[in-house]
Amino acid sequence: MALVIINLFPVQFTHPVFAENIPIDKALRSNIKLSNKISKNFCNSLGFGISKESAIKFSIGEVQKEISKKNIFSKSDIDDLQDQIANKIIDKCGSPLGLYGQEGIADFKGFLLTNDLFAEN
Repeated sequence: MALVIINLFPVQFTHPVFAENIPIDKALRSNIKLSNKISKNFCNSLGFGISKESAIKFSIGEVQKEISKKNIFSKSDIDDLQDQIANKIIDKCGSPLGLYGQEGIADFKGFLLTNDLFAEN
């Protein structure tokens, strides 16, 4: 006696999707990389007792050549970069500055815009 199995539901083998397989816009990748560098340098500078103004100038100055070399930044990319920087700085070291949550992020973004640190030289 033979047993015949009929599969009414075909099995499909698919490849799992990982985040690294999803293409990310070049400008977005650069923004993430730069905002990580800037926020890390800024928080470290604050830890050494440098003022907020000096710390952000130093941190952005460290990556300014990289920003100018990469001719992929438009005005909207710079705005996105400033948003990412403000978010990461408030997350990582906003409490020593007395900045918390969305209000702190908005205040710090205003600080970045007021000082016009991303103006082309």
